[in-house]
Formats: sequence, C-alpha cells, structure tokens
Amino acid sequence: LLIKTVTKGTGVNAYIEGLEVGGKTGTAQFARRGEYLKKYISSFFGFANDSKNKYTIGVTVINPVSTGKNWYYHYASWSAVPVFKEIINTLVKLNYLEKKVD
Repeated sequence: LLIKTVTKGTGVNAYIEGLEVGGKTGTAQFARRGEYLKKYISSFFGFANDSKNKYTIGVTVINPVSTGKNWYYHYASWSAVPVFKEIINTLVKLNYLEKKVD
C-alpha cells in the first residue's frame, strides 16, 4: 500500500525510477479552543530501498506557506514530499543508494 501511494496516489512526486519507494502523506490543521486555524502540519514518512540498502525518512513541515496562488501548499504532496525526494536524490548522489538500471 505504501508503494502504491508513491506510484499512484498522493505521494506520486516522491517516485524515483530504479528505487523501491513508498510512504504516507499526512496533512492536519492546528486547533485552538475548539476552532480550526489556518495553520497546518504536513508530513511524509517513507522509505527508499535499493538491492542492498534501506532508508526510512520522515519529513514534517510545520505551517507551510500556503497563501495566494500557492494556497494548496499546505497539502503534504506539495510541501513534505518534495523535501523527501530531495533527501533521496542526495542519498543517490552520495552513493548511499544505487538506482537499478535495466
């Protein structure tokens, strides 16, 4: 199910060809005194595996900028997932993960 979140669901922007990647997005609103605020916490917790290595990484973005034309950036797919993908790409560049080549 976590892999399908990345291949077909809300985490599709975390997909990296040649690696096994899966995870779960989450978006929640802050509440105060029984009222929801226009403040959010967005998260993506996932994994990236190659044939030898396995990494589990969690990204939490507290109150992402989500105003004006970028109003939807409070969703994890637009705030936390790109950070997760950048971390995985860095692990690839530093040779901690190796993409499978067909």
